[in-house]
Amino acid sequence: MRSTLLICGALVVIALFLFIWGRASGIAVIKPRLAAATAQVEAAQKGMEAERASGRRMSIQARTAEQAANIAADVATDLSHTETAHAPLAADRRDRLRRADQRLCQLAPNLGGCRTAD
Repeated sequence: MRSTLLICGALVVIALFLFIWGRASGIAVIKPRLAAATAQVEAAQKGMEAERASGRRMSIQARTAEQAANIAADVATDLSHTETAHAPLAADRRDRLRRADQRLCQLAPNLGGCRTAD
């Protein structure tokens, strides 16, 4: 009876040892794959952040270009309906052109002819 208990105890210890050894070797195999997967996730996250930032910049640029095109279209329409294109400008038309210039300079302060803010 005592020998049976010793044999059962030895088998339990061996089984426990094999179980722990198998788990440890399995973890050793998985660690490099886990590190590689983590690196891929981080790279993908950085890529997504860069894509979002690029999208925001493109959206702002498109909006600015659309506003500039609208301003230019308003001025072109105004200028194309006059028979006195070579005559001095009336005060109201001159003021409209100045406001259009100011709006363009607000959209893109680095345009040529825009005054720099002091």
